[in-house]
Amino acid sequence: MTFMHPRTVAETTRLPRTAAPAVSGGARCSVDHASFVPLTESFLVTQFIGRCGLHLSLWSFQVEQSRIINPMDPTEASRYAEELWRRYAAILSPIVDAPLPPHLHARFKGFFDGLNLGELRTGVPDWVMSLYAMQDGLTAAYYRRRRVEEIEAAVIDICSKAVGSMATPLVPMNSSIRLSALSYEYQSYLFDFRRCFEYLASGLLGALNIEPPRNSTWRKTKEALENELTPSDPIVRQVDQISNKFSTVLGHTSPRNRLAHHGQVSAGAFIIYLEPGHEPRIALEGGGEELPTHQEGATTVVRLANVLQGQLELFEDAIFALLDLLRQRTEPRLHRLHRQ
Repeated sequence: MTFMHPRTVAETTRLPRTAAPAVSGGARCSVDHASFVPLTESFLVTQFIGRCGLHLSLWSFQVEQSRIINPMDPTEASRYAEELWRRYAAILSPIVDAPLPPHLHARFKGFFDGLNLGELRTGVPDWVMSLYAMQDGLTAAYYRRRRVEEIEAAVIDICSKAVGSMATPLVPMNSSIRLSALSYEYQSYLFDFRRCFEYLASGLLGALNIEPPRNSTWRKTKEALENELTPSDPIVRQVDQISNKFSTVLGHTSPRNRLAHHGQVSAGAFIIYLEPGHEPRIALEGGGEELPTHQEGATTVVRLANVLQGQLELFEDAIFALLDLLRQRTEPRLHRLHRQ
């Protein structure tokens, strides 16, 4: 998470010397009252998310008006603002941050930098905004995958310690655990991952100046491309490859579609297996990804987080192959916009 802090503060800002600034919601910032004094007027700090600050949120810090005293000069107020920013940014970052993996962030940055958007005089095209939205959806999907991994790891660790010291049973036994929190994180992942395809579809059609179909979806986008471009067009071929690679994600019977239109889709159930002659094993089985059922004596256990990671990595390679083609196709039009 990167915070953009204020460079100047209005000369009319007044500051009390005794009260810590109250944060919206009732929480308070930790401020050394002897060295710094909080602002009295609302103080806005902009959080910069993504590459170009397209998503902005405002943090409003207010203090009690009854404690207003003499105004501070702008230089001192600005120095105070710098210190306040430094203090809360370090604390909030690990709590509210949800970054992309560094290598993926670098790939997106390289793509958007290559468009030279800063030189446009007509504003950022809508199709580019759709691609930024895809980046945001992918960021959310990675966050959900990390939460799935954290919950899986915690359950396995706790259960392993619980059964590790127990005597081996004389006959095979098992116990199942259903975890709502894991399923909710998985369900959020399904929606976040799926919206990446829809945003990509919107950006793709807009970049190629193709009229989007009504209620545009990835499937309808593919049909629209085939109507406008030749089957041998590299973009059409790449879209076909993406459709084939992610047929279980985009199909009518996909976990996301079943969840959205038919009913609950769980992450699966944790099973603790206790078998004579074997170490206790804990496996997540079934669920929306249809994780394999444990076989007696098996030593390999499939983790849901690893399955989701595989999907995300496959998507990453597929979309950047498509984005490279798209950038080549749109360069002449962007060049004309740069000169307008």
